[in-house]
Amino acid sequence: MAEIRHAGGAVSRPPEHPNAYGNRSREHLLELVAVLPSPGENEAAGSFVTDMQGEISQFAAKGSYLNFLEGSEKLERSAEGFEPGDWERLRAIKKQYDPGNLFDHGISIS
Repeated sequence: MAEIRHAGGAVSRPPEHPNAYGNRSREHLLELVAVLPSPGENEAAGSFVTDMQGEISQFAAKGSYLNFLEGSEKLERSAEGFEPGDWERLRAIKKQYDPGNLFDHGISIS
């Protein structure tokens, strides 16, 4: 399944107060999802998604939308969901308020 969302509009306008919503300049978001009838199809679906990513990468902007990522890909690509300055600011806040990394769910900021 492929889902294309229009972003633009309010999403693309700079916020009045700084926040950590990244990649605001993107006009569209693409999500590829494989719904599998059985676990034995994981490898084929993974190969298809990898091939599709390779085919469309020349047309895609760099970065990621964190709500569309899952599992290890979300952990590996967390930094891509933010502008570089915002990412560093979040890392500094995380280091100050959660030095033991108690809140380590979803994305990896440390």
